[in-house]
Amino acid sequence: MNDISTETTTTLPSSLSNTETMSIDYDISLNPSSYACGNMTVLIGYDLYGNDMDISSTLNYSDCCRWCQSNSSCVAYAWVLPTGGGTTSICYLKRNISSPTYDSRLVTVYI
Repeated sequence: MNDISTETTTTLPSSLSNTETMSIDYDISLNPSSYACGNMTVLIGYDLYGNDMDISSTLNYSDCCRWCQSNSSCVAYAWVLPTGGGTTSICYLKRNISSPTYDSRLVTVYI
């Protein structure tokens, strides 16, 4: 079983500090330890569009992290936060890394 580590690199939009919270229909914590997944790099509020190898509903961010870690072909994943008061989120496993594009609904993590 892979442990979720607190060793991570976080990239934030330049207009935000790591103690703020973005809010639309939900809150995205900008605390790097909130999204730690092994030694992967975290992009808060960005997507690595395309290159999806699989998609699934997940109950939380940790499930998405573990799913990627358990798949040897996964080099990144995008976690879409639940909206509209929902409790289920979406996880996209990625087979390749593309250029990041801004999307405030996502937390993306890559090797």
